[in-house]
Amino acid sequence: MRIESLLADKRCHVLAFALFSLLMVEEYVRFVYGSFSYLGFDYSPSYRTVILGIVFWGLTVLRLFALPASSGMAYALSLFEAMAFCVPSIVMFQLGGTSIWLPVYSLLFLFLLSSNILQLPSLRLPKVPDSCQRWLLPLLALLLTVPFIVAYGLDINWNAFTLGSDNYELRAQSNARSTLLTSYLLGALSKVLLPVMTVYGLKHRKPLLWIFGILLMLYIFAVNPQKSLLFSVFVVIVFYFLDDCRAKGGLMLCAVSALLLAAVAINMLTGNIMVESIALRRMFFVPVLVADNYFTFYHQSPLFLSHSFLSRWMDYSYSLAPDRLMGLLMYNRTFTHCNTGVIADGFMNFGHLGAFFFVLVAALIFKFFEALKLSSAYFGVLFLYLFTLLNGALFTSLLTHGGLVLILVAMLFIPQTNPDKC
Repeated sequence: MRIESLLADKRCHVLAFALFSLLMVEEYVRFVYGSFSYLGFDYSPSYRTVILGIVFWGLTVLRLFALPASSGMAYALSLFEAMAFCVPSIVMFQLGGTSIWLPVYSLLFLFLLSSNILQLPSLRLPKVPDSCQRWLLPLLALLLTVPFIVAYGLDINWNAFTLGSDNYELRAQSNARSTLLTSYLLGALSKVLLPVMTVYGLKHRKPLLWIFGILLMLYIFAVNPQKSLLFSVFVVIVFYFLDDCRAKGGLMLCAVSALLLAAVAINMLTGNIMVESIALRRMFFVPVLVADNYFTFYHQSPLFLSHSFLSRWMDYSYSLAPDRLMGLLMYNRTFTHCNTGVIADGFMNFGHLGAFFFVLVAALIFKFFEALKLSSAYFGVLFLYLFTLLNGALFTSLLTHGGLVLILVAMLFIPQTNPDKC
């Protein structure tokens, strides 16, 4: 297809990535700092930070577009990591005075993710036969949905789909009704099992399966209105199309850039800043600001996982969990959860050694998926997990956000494909 070839063309990617990077710089100065400096966004550029930032950006472009990637899947995931964290962390280091270690470790993640350094041998594992998947996937999905129906019922609050400011109140109400079981099943169901079942239904032309999967994902969002859950529905469907993962990367780059430009236009034409705030400030710059605060707060006193599964053997020094403690420090609100991604999570627990090791483990997880040669139709599921790792703690993403379930499902259910396609 002509469109797919164009989307897979690296020359188009370079141009689009450069325009995206310039947009990030312009939007940080004009919109993020200009409108939200009171939330901690600073503007303090210097010759040193600007020059180093250009060097970091040049290394990002070199790794992405000049050096070969280990696979199409690795290339597309690396492109997203560069857009989601590398570029914003470089911009905020250049202009906002955040830690130099954020672009350094994000670049390390990029290099490990896209290169052959951690390459694993190809794995050919026996899969559950299609004849079994047709009934096993919906059965598992239905069984895992039952605890949500018990906890939340079928009383759908349609206001959740407006994505307005009252979503935070709705989420607080949802958290009050959640159980330990629904908390652990949420990620596995909404970001792994239901997306896999939806793609399976699309791939095998089983409309009842993919419609059932989408409806269940929408139900989970309606009773637990986290924007990432609604985002998952669109990601899974959009990334199902196109065979070449490089084309999927180009589609992602173009779609994100178009969304950001549309958000800017809406603000300029209507004066409504909500879309621009969510699409630009919240999606790209808030995670960097939160990570920088973790680096600042824990640089002398790592937690050594005392807040986690090692709490039985180690004393935790604070009365609030790390995410709520950071919410208190940044926004003076104990009910605000300021989660952070794998880089700052590693630093919070073990300093620089932890940041390096956690990035290494995260890269190895995706190298394992790469070794499985998974079908490109399921790329959206891997995309969702990378998004989770960039915004959540390593062990939390594995245990409660579906990481371990994704590994198991990838081994047993997701078919393998031509390695040249993904």
